[in-house]
Amino acid sequence: MPASERQHAGLLLSKEVLWLACKEKTCCSVRVVFVTDRDVARIASAMHVEPWSFLAYYETPPRPDAFILDASGQHYCLALAKQPTRRTVTPAPCIFLVQTRDRYRRCGLGDLRPAACKTFPSEIVEGVLHLALQSGCSCRTWSHGDVDIEAESTIARWREAELSDYCSVVARWNDLVLARQAGDDEFDLDDFCAYLLSTSDAARHPIQAVSL
Repeated sequence: MPASERQHAGLLLSKEVLWLACKEKTCCSVRVVFVTDRDVARIASAMHVEPWSFLAYYETPPRPDAFILDASGQHYCLALAKQPTRRTVTPAPCIFLVQTRDRYRRCGLGDLRPAACKTFPSEIVEGVLHLALQSGCSCRTWSHGDVDIEAESTIARWREAELSDYCSVVARWNDLVLARQAGDDEFDLDDFCAYLLSTSDAARHPIQAVSL
């Protein structure tokens, strides 16, 4: 059955079957999941929680999706937070990663997963679908034979569209911060998250996505 028909019938795609079967979900610990305004709005709205309760931000060199909080030139990227841990050798797990009684790890977000998670480990490079060789997975090395190419390309392009929109939102925020610095206004993560929610139309006009 073609991937499009499997999706319409509510059946799991090949990649998700493999991912769900993985007991460790190492990729949910070793990777930092960067999010967009639409990711934040979806999760906060559906779970009735404040964005800053599940988000963290990390210093980064300037890049299109990096926001500022003042005129110092320091940029930050927004990501899902990690769970508190005493681990010293292995990375901390995603804040939404849960463990069942039989010690299988599962994503607590389900279909609310950010676009970066739904498309993992795929990306579009110069119009061609690529799978990350350094994915962080302990269960397998991903190959094109593991995924439904048509569906995977669709969700990878969906992620690109959301990220492009998010970069535009961040650019407007950065302009606002620089304009307000003359008045000695101070901004923090709460302010940035509130701005994302106030400007995001994800709940009203979502970009068409593939449900995985």
